[in-house]
Amino acid sequence: MAAKPLVGKCLCGACCLEVDVSEPVVFSSYCHCTICQRRYSSPLAHLIAFKPDMVKIVAGEDKLVGYNTSDYMVRYSCSVCSSNVYNQSLLEDYPFRDIPHTILETEDAERRKAFLNDPRFKPTGHIFYPSRVLDVKDGLTKFKMFPDGETVEE
Repeated sequence: MAAKPLVGKCLCGACCLEVDVSEPVVFSSYCHCTICQRRYSSPLAHLIAFKPDMVKIVAGEDKLVGYNTSDYMVRYSCSVCSSNVYNQSLLEDYPFRDIPHTILETEDAERRKAFLNDPRFKPTGHIFYPSRVLDVKDGLTKFKMFPDGETVEE
C-alpha cells in the first residue's frame, strides 16, 4: 500500500500541494540565509526538500507567483494571502523543491502529529549557517550552504 502524500496549503487555502513521500527527502534542514530570515520574519526556517517531481500543485497553480531571489532559487507564494508555498532550486546538479514545514499537514490533528513525529522529516542540519543571527547549539551539522557541501564549526 502506497503511503499517503503529505498535504500542504497556504493560509487561505487557494494554493494546495501534495508531496509523494515514497522516496527519501533531499534534505530537511534549518535555513539561516538572510532571504529566509526576511521571508519568514524569523531567525531560521525549517525547510523540507523533495525531488521536484515528488511535489505536485493540486489547486491554485494559477494563484502562485514566483520571485527569483538569486540565480539559483525561485520562491513561490500565494497571490491571494501572500503565504510562502515552496521554493524551487534552479541548480542543474542539485534539483529540489523545498517546502516550509509549517504549511504541511495543518488540517487534521492526527496527521499533523504523525508528520511532526516522523523521523524522515526531522531536521538533520543547518544550512547557510554563517548567515545566522542566532547561535544554535544542537549538535546538528552546520553547513556553509547546502547539505551536500562544506561544513562550518558550531
